Amino acid sequence: MAVPHCFQLIHALSATEKRTFSVYARRHVIGGETRYLRLFEIIEAMPDYHESALRQQMLSAGLPVKWVKADLNYLYKLLLEHLRLIHRDKSAHMQVSGYLTEIEILVHKGLIAAAEKHIHKAIALAQAIEAWDVLQRIYLWQRRIAVTHPESGLSSTKIVAAISQAQAKLQQFNSALHLYEEAAELRKLAVQKRDTQTLRKFDALLKHPLFAIKSASLPILTKIRLLQVQGMRHYAKRAFEDEFQVHLQIIAAFNKHPLLRAAYAADYAAIHARVISILKNKDQAAFQQALLTFRQIQPTDSEVHAAYIDAYVFAQSYMVELSAYLAQGAYETAYRLLQVIDKGLHKHRMHIGDGVRFSFDFMSTYTLFANGHYAEARLRMHQLLNAYSKELRPDVFQFARLLDLMIHLALGNYSNIRSAHASVAYQFKKHPRLYAIENRILKYFSHPRFYSGRDQFIHLEQLADDLQQISKKGREQLALGYIDFYRWIRSRREKVPMSIIR
Repeated sequence: MAVPHCFQLIHALSATEKRTFSVYARRHVIGGETRYLRLFEIIEAMPDYHESALRQQMLSAGLPVKWVKADLNYLYKLLLEHLRLIHRDKSAHMQVSGYLTEIEILVHKGLIAAAEKHIHKAIALAQAIEAWDVLQRIYLWQRRIAVTHPESGLSSTKIVAAISQAQAKLQQFNSALHLYEEAAELRKLAVQKRDTQTLRKFDALLKHPLFAIKSASLPILTKIRLLQVQGMRHYAKRAFEDEFQVHLQIIAAFNKHPLLRAAYAADYAAIHARVISILKNKDQAAFQQALLTFRQIQPTDSEVHAAYIDAYVFAQSYMVELSAYLAQGAYETAYRLLQVIDKGLHKHRMHIGDGVRFSFDFMSTYTLFANGHYAEARLRMHQLLNAYSKELRPDVFQFARLLDLMIHLALGNYSNIRSAHASVAYQFKKHPRLYAIENRILKYFSHPRFYSGRDQFIHLEQLADDLQQISKKGREQLALGYIDFYRWIRSRREKVPMSIIR
């Protein structure tokens, strides 16, 4: 059953937006004030959408249900109109778009002096946020005044030249954006395929003519996109110190241009997220300070992107913090984050995608397992394997299947291991670029003689020795970033949860 956009929008509103809508509706709805406000209140109180439940509550409130879809559509449009009004000056992009509307109105009304005043403000703002496409449209209105009102003293020739300059800058930005998208795809492939051929393709991107232009002569956003391409190349090649320095340059560029930083708040937050991800494995004091700085990125409730940025900062900061504790073996500290994380995931559910949820669910399951909460870990793992597709995050999904076998072993579910092993083995055969460590762990679960009975400790020793040899090769060490198999082996030897191992 499709959830109406009206329902989704109401549940995406902030508390301030909900309060101001009530005032707005009373002022702008003629003859239907009670009806639409009551419908708004009914939907707001519904945790999940069910059309039959909505109709029943409308009938109980004395509202007609014959035209419920039309009423929802009207309420939806009313909400959007309200949001346009209260947010029109809350972001630079909305403000410059508002200027365009006002310029058109003033020109058509013949108020040329007033229109010119708005044009000058709009040009300055569009240039400040590097909105080159909008800037061209503003110049076109200025050219119209130059042509129809020669007394204005404007030169259409100079205006057309300015349009060409804006167009050239837009083309530069679009080219940088295209390079960014190519780099993002290569970055993803570098993680999934784990081959050197993918890494070499980054070098071809860096031969683009844009990289030969002096940085100082490029617009800020174009320069930032090119720096991000370089950062992704460093990431793919595991040159994290170089990547860190690139991100510091991007943050400095944004900080020198507060208006641009506010207009691209999501990009600014994403750079900080990557910084804390790098620092988590370097300097703990610097990591904690960067984590605090990141969490202080909190837009005011009145800003239209507030909920999105708030959700992003929550998700990225807690994902990195949780992964840092797991990497350090601080499982008890990680466990103390789970309640906060679960509450945050529910609070920000409108803005958190399945990829992020999958990562959280995997790490939360691993945390429960490491702390000896095996039954709860099994429940979460069952939900995880049924909720997500293996195509969503193939790398994480493969380790989740291994963790599932480890949970069954901890619970003594040997029959489950036998059936699950066959499924995992079939899945692994179809994946061309597995870590050798993954296959070796899977082999350990291939027969009960390896993991149960009197010889299980002999096989644990052999497993540990094999992992030591395998981890010396290529990128195999990266596999231990998902699950600390060494600590797990020690916990099996000593018959205690991983959190007890020091």
